[in-house]
Amino acid sequence: MITKKLKIIFWLFAIIAGALQVWAFKHTMNHDAINYLDIADFCSKGNLGVLINSFLSPLYAALVALFLYIFRPDYYWEFPVVHLADFVIYILTLCCFEFFLRQLIKFYKQNLSKRPGLEMSQTTETAFISIGYILFIWSSLKLITVHIGGPDMLVAAFMYLITGIVLWILNGRANRIAYALFGISLGFGYLAKAIMFPLSFVFIAVICLSKQSARQKLSGLAVSMIAYAFIAAPYVVLLSKHVGRPTFGESWNHTYAVYVLELPWYWHGEPQGSGIPVNPIKKIHNNPIVLDYSLRPVGTSARSYEPSFWSEGQIIKFDLKKQIKRWGGSALFLYNIIFNHYIVIILAAITAFLIFKNYKVYLLQWVLFITPVAGFILYASCNVSERFFGSFFTIVWLVLLSPFLFIPDEKEKLVSKCLLYSIAIIMCIKITFLVLNNLREGPAGGAKQIEIAKGLMNEGVKPGDKIGAIKSSSNLDWIRMTKTTMVAELFDVKTFWGLPDKEKAGVLESFMRSGVKAVVIESPPFYAIGRQWKRIGNTDHYLLVN
Repeated sequence: MITKKLKIIFWLFAIIAGALQVWAFKHTMNHDAINYLDIADFCSKGNLGVLINSFLSPLYAALVALFLYIFRPDYYWEFPVVHLADFVIYILTLCCFEFFLRQLIKFYKQNLSKRPGLEMSQTTETAFISIGYILFIWSSLKLITVHIGGPDMLVAAFMYLITGIVLWILNGRANRIAYALFGISLGFGYLAKAIMFPLSFVFIAVICLSKQSARQKLSGLAVSMIAYAFIAAPYVVLLSKHVGRPTFGESWNHTYAVYVLELPWYWHGEPQGSGIPVNPIKKIHNNPIVLDYSLRPVGTSARSYEPSFWSEGQIIKFDLKKQIKRWGGSALFLYNIIFNHYIVIILAAITAFLIFKNYKVYLLQWVLFITPVAGFILYASCNVSERFFGSFFTIVWLVLLSPFLFIPDEKEKLVSKCLLYSIAIIMCIKITFLVLNNLREGPAGGAKQIEIAKGLMNEGVKPGDKIGAIKSSSNLDWIRMTKTTMVAELFDVKTFWGLPDKEKAGVLESFMRSGVKAVVIESPPFYAIGRQWKRIGNTDHYLLVN
């Protein structure tokens, strides 16, 4: 077994690295996370109904709401408080990973190590567990990231927890408590993110492969389904009532329309044949296009608070040609992740496969690949992002490196141990450089967002005001800090600056007619700024007050 001292070292390394990453980016946040923060803010003030959102799952927002309720931060400390919640979730994810790793080792000992030629040794076990911790830290900080916000770290926690419970059951020694915990975890996993709903049935299928008798499995799964339904069913009912039809979440439809069918993210009925908007986005200028979301001025960004509200009425059809194109793009994306972030692990797995030749190890644990592969396929069919795959990669790499555990020859054990510790050292160095780079880059971005927010407030912009934006980025930090709502925006910045002055004035007039208090422009050309624009502090943002 791994020594207690070594385990403490890895836990401290994980905690310190995560804390430093959070600290570096304490005043910045991913735009998706800000949408969750909007919900959490409303929830912390007693409006629990906002948790029923057809696009954003409720659990992460509810946890953030608890921290907002306890600390009640002002605009300066709001992001750090949210990141404190993110850090707590990261620690919980580490605990879930610890449980998974213990169950994985037990699975190997009970199902593989008793077979001839597959004996486990203490030295290789210690090295293997060390690699497990390093893979967790790297996947959590590089792919998911602690500082970005959003539910993906929470989803990773449930992936590790549920996979650990599945291993517990596959070992053949689980009782009804294990099955109840399995159902409860599936339920809360679904509340963390809607993709866990289809994945839950993959987990259930894996359970059906356990050693227990059919009667034991049926009775156990009955307990699981009752627990699952107790957690998930109320939300499904409320969500279906909110949407007006049976649903477990509308995020898939919206993202499929954007990333597969290639409809505009801010769909307003075009192209022809894509449907008729039930809640149309108003087009207040044609060239360049300026969109007005004042039909529902809620949240930091009215168009992204609940995107499926605006996409209601879209016609979603399966398109094989576009689906194949999406799969191809996703495959290339995953290829880049593997060879940019995990090349050392790939080389180690190939080495284990070629040198130790324990091919039957993979055949005896093929069941462990099912759920991560299903997750890869689900995401690859629609939309991919590095933060979606952290837990999947960690589980897959550990399974691929498992031949290092089962080496009977003493000399080969020494080679195995050296290889594993070499990988661990290389990955530790990569994690260290990652965190140092975070500390170098993070604070500047946060300082800029605070300066923009202060500048707007000094110019009379108040919480609750409606604003317009001319920008190409998706950054919403300064908008959230001022507690304003962006109800009108222009994305084609290049076209805007190429217009004659008279036409630019017409575009700005369309913003003002939408009822905004001010228009903020991002990174304009130095030669194009007129006297009516006021620079916000020392930033590259400029302000025009209505």
